Amino acid sequence: VPPEGPQWSAFSIRIAEKDYYRVPEVLLAQEEKAPGMGLAARAAWVQWFSEEVCFHRVVEWCLDIKRSRTVPESLMRLSAASQLLRPFHFVHYLRTRYKFFQQEGRLVL
Repeated sequence: VPPEGPQWSAFSIRIAEKDYYRVPEVLLAQEEKAPGMGLAARAAWVQWFSEEVCFHRVVEWCLDIKRSRTVPESLMRLSAASQLLRPFHFVHYLRTRYKFFQQEGRLVL
């Protein structure tokens, strides 16, 4: 499934992994479309990924992720913090805090 965004089929060729051996024949069959696909790819890049729009696209995608969350962020943070209850992670956390204390002379939790 292609990611949301430009009309990928206008400028890309998709081949299933299991059909990797067919790449040369598929490309040869599509060779006459190459110039048009190249122009379409450039136009899509300008519209979706160029420097002028990239920041705004990333912000839109982040807002989409935020809107589609099913679990509140505060619960996700709690879930991540609960990993410290596991001995391996807790020891690693203490070790890194101790090294930071030795270098900086202050304790940061």
